Amino acid sequence: ENVPAAAVMMDEAQAQALVDSAQPAAEAPQVSNPDPKPKRGRGRRGKRNNRGKGGKQPGAGVNDGDEDSAGEGDKDGACAAVTATSPGGHTDAVGSPRSPRSRGRSGRGRGRGRGRGRGNGGGKGRGGGNRRGRGGDSHGGGHRHGRHGHHSNNFVNFEAYMDFEAVSDGLKRKELHKGFVRINARRYQDAYAVGALDGRDVLLSGMQSRNRALEGDRVAVEVQPRSTWQPLENDALRAGVSVRQPTARHAVRLGNLPAGTVAGNIADFLDSVEFDRESIRISGAPPRVVAEVEVADAPAVAAALALSGSRLGTAVSGPISVTDATEQQPFLPCDEIPDAYLRPLGKVVYILEAERNRVFVGSLRKDRQGDSLLFSPKDPRVPRLHIPVEDAPDGFMQQPDEFADQMFLARITEWPADTLFARGTLTKHLGASGSIEVETEAILCENGVDTSDFDEEVLACLPPIAPGEKWSIPEAEIAKRRDLRSERIFTIDPATSRDLDDAMSCRQLDDGCVEIGVHIADVSYFVTPGKPLDDMASRRCTTTYLTQRCYPMLPRLLCEQLCSLNPGEDRLAFSVVWKMNAECEIVDEWFGRTVIHSCGKLAYDHAQAVIENPEVAWAAPDFPEPANGQSAEGIKTDILTLHRFAQTLRKRRYANGALRLNKPKLAFRLDEDGKPYECVKYIQKDSNRLIEEFMLLANMAVARRLFNSFPDNTLLRRHPAPLEHKVEELVEMCKTLGIEMQAGSSGELQRSLQAVAEQQGTTESQILQLLFAQPMQVARYFCTGEDLPFDSFRHYALNVPLYTHFTSPIRRYADVIVHRLLEHALQGEPLGDDLETERVTDISQACNKRKEAAKKAQEASGELFACVYLEQHPIERIEAIVFRVQDRSFDVLVPSFGVEVRVNVEQLPLRAFAHNCSSTSLVLDWKVETELGRPVLQTISMFSHVFVALRVQHTGIKSSIKAVLLPPPCDA
Repeated sequence: ENVPAAAVMMDEAQAQALVDSAQPAAEAPQVSNPDPKPKRGRGRRGKRNNRGKGGKQPGAGVNDGDEDSAGEGDKDGACAAVTATSPGGHTDAVGSPRSPRSRGRSGRGRGRGRGRGRGNGGGKGRGGGNRRGRGGDSHGGGHRHGRHGHHSNNFVNFEAYMDFEAVSDGLKRKELHKGFVRINARRYQDAYAVGALDGRDVLLSGMQSRNRALEGDRVAVEVQPRSTWQPLENDALRAGVSVRQPTARHAVRLGNLPAGTVAGNIADFLDSVEFDRESIRISGAPPRVVAEVEVADAPAVAAALALSGSRLGTAVSGPISVTDATEQQPFLPCDEIPDAYLRPLGKVVYILEAERNRVFVGSLRKDRQGDSLLFSPKDPRVPRLHIPVEDAPDGFMQQPDEFADQMFLARITEWPADTLFARGTLTKHLGASGSIEVETEAILCENGVDTSDFDEEVLACLPPIAPGEKWSIPEAEIAKRRDLRSERIFTIDPATSRDLDDAMSCRQLDDGCVEIGVHIADVSYFVTPGKPLDDMASRRCTTTYLTQRCYPMLPRLLCEQLCSLNPGEDRLAFSVVWKMNAECEIVDEWFGRTVIHSCGKLAYDHAQAVIENPEVAWAAPDFPEPANGQSAEGIKTDILTLHRFAQTLRKRRYANGALRLNKPKLAFRLDEDGKPYECVKYIQKDSNRLIEEFMLLANMAVARRLFNSFPDNTLLRRHPAPLEHKVEELVEMCKTLGIEMQAGSSGELQRSLQAVAEQQGTTESQILQLLFAQPMQVARYFCTGEDLPFDSFRHYALNVPLYTHFTSPIRRYADVIVHRLLEHALQGEPLGDDLETERVTDISQACNKRKEAAKKAQEASGELFACVYLEQHPIERIEAIVFRVQDRSFDVLVPSFGVEVRVNVEQLPLRAFAHNCSSTSLVLDWKVETELGRPVLQTISMFSHVFVALRVQHTGIKSSIKAVLLPPPCDA
């Protein structure tokens, strides 16, 4: 919906073909009862451009599958397509993507292809050359089957993989390159081999270039010749470099016009714009009449159509759309474009390591031929699977429609080189979509979360404890450690936490300095290298937190008892202790293994109550009774001292260039059946920030200590700088809104956001934080012995050269490795095989994958509970703020509900709408009128405050939150 329409002159028949191909989703053929008859193709012949190499042009067509969309004859440049998303949720503009082997455009279609379909095959558009759309080979308008754009029998020719010896040899000679596959979830045809070419991502353009690799696979890539690389036009334009020939013509297109529209009506409608009346071309038939007008400046014309002028008529079946239809010229040859403005293209020649999770969630239906079942994955990045009929659940073959809302698990068994569909087998029938338990199981399976019980071999690694007894620390172990059991040490965590892995202490010294300690559960004492417990932890890598439960990395006996820093019990810890002066400067620093005895389990609310009111009475049941002979007044004094020091540390950290981008979060209160009955926005308070500051300080201190000891073996966490061109685009957008943003560094961006909050308000600042978070890259673990320059070790958001994770070993395996490294550093011992560079590198990559999967599972769980809550408690009217405007849609943030939702303009009851390119706004003409008969116009632009209703939209087995824009008051 967000791609510009192409400039195409059509006769009536061609226009009708285009209309047929872009009908709304509700009119799309039903998947459960497909039409077996082939349709006559309506492909148009593409005229070869002076530099283009043409291609088999797809004509407009009807797709049978998860979407209803068709390319209309592409030009090399912006993706030109008419799309309409159906309940399947997948859009596919056949033939519209740029071909990696063609620099030119196909030109305007001038003729009709003949339908040559066999079975379900499509007709071929006749054009010069051999362009191919990313979804498969070119097609005319015939039925095409499925979302991947293949034709009859799903036939395709993937390249056979190279043999392993040839791959190894090619990698050594650097003729091949290694990378991890990342697939665009919004456009599955585009994928990247991350960091494959000297740290640069290599574009895998189209299914065949990806060659059956899936998300997360580690692959060997052959980089294509430079002459085929993709120009990065936006990057070039920002640098003042031209990568195209001058534009030949400008045009705007008005779509969905009323029946009976003539050039005179259009001329009256455009009476405020200078143009040649002879240039108006009208085509199509009701209800989709289209007009194209050649003008001197297309963006200016589109901006001028504010819809406040004369009407084109009242018999409009939907909103009039106004689109910039300017035709762009071809790109220059790649040898005339600098390297910096080209994206490398490549193809997968071998899968070095397949992502271990090959199980997917989806729906099931009969295949057309009836000799197998067709599994449609929920994840659009995954291919459809042919499933043997023998796997069908009872009753499916007789009444397949009864299973339309059922969710299944399927596993890929093979993916032959001659088909776009993989082969698989059903592993489980999950149940009906919408159920919390069914959806949760689907989330866990999709993200490969290990939910199995810990086996006897793993549990045997734990200390033996008789029923009813408590474990005690061996005296020999206490003798090896610094004994801090007499110190006033306490934990501050969420009220419901059971795995307490960090504690704090604070002691006033005689010389006026303060001794502050961070004490972390010593998990590495129990989890030793090479044992089954360690193997299990290294596979899970992280605890996964869902809304209603968590799946621990370690057995609960460790998480909640042996390692957890519970009050009133001796516990083993790894501590960092600082001596700080009154100015919060570190005078001395100590690392070491300790034994502690916590005097209290405090919740964030307890600490916050003390911070807000130092005189608050510490009494049960509002506050816990201190243990170990410590006093409540002493704890209160420590909290206030820690708070004061944390404030200074925080202020200094931001002054030194740190950045924080907050994203709204929801918290749910669940009833006894596990269903949400209340939804609240999570708010971070000073007590949260107190703990955060000292955990950051400890992590940075340990990172420096380890790197000094083991420069080639340390596990660190780096955060690359954001995508520069995306940040620059946001800065330019802000300028058009009158907001000056500096974003040359993390510190500049933080100061700019703070200035916006102070001058314009927190709402605008919140929106800008949301926008500037989008070009940010993901922080990742790595080993310092990897082939990376030192300046890439930096953590962008914290603006520090070295950072690691040390403070949460109960729930993160990376922290366990850091504890082991620190112990070796403190003892001056050489590292064993378990901490060699290659091993630490493998561990860091595994931790990255599992951390990302756990995050996705957590977010999906939150979205699920938000949908369940809205099903029971729909929101009829709530304020939202616009943060992105596109030509047919806009995105809003609902601050009080903490969600971001898209509003599709074409689904609103409008007479017409126009997109103002220059000001990035939409003008909506509602089908309502004031008492005086005046039109009700609404301008949607950045920071607009609007009101929406929040609903849950069900599409097959998918559920999502939908925002419905409410009309403004009639006097607006």
